[in-house]
Amino acid sequence: MPEPKRLTLENCALLLQRRGLISQEQLKDILLRGKAQESKLFASHQAGASRRVQHGAEIISPVEVITSFNLELSGFSGKFLTEDAITEVMASAVGMPYLKIDPSSLTWMW
Repeated sequence: MPEPKRLTLENCALLLQRRGLISQEQLKDILLRGKAQESKLFASHQAGASRRVQHGAEIISPVEVITSFNLELSGFSGKFLTEDAITEVMASAVGMPYLKIDPSSLTWMW
């Protein structure tokens, strides 16, 4: 049985490159600087967390790391890679429909 794929920075970036959303150079940049970028994002989130109650460890997703690079879409001048675009590709790769939930439509029961 094949080993299950994991949502890692590398797997996510490779899929985006295979789907033509990022170039080979952008892929190399993500793989080279990804861990350092993740650390910066984590530190930034932790600094903000000191002002609010902390309920556990902050998790920085590969999607968030890649989005933070503000990458221009390969072949589309002036259009940038967004979390929604990355999430849509991830959903498609695992055979799930992509659904964007509007947070304002959620109701909370306390």
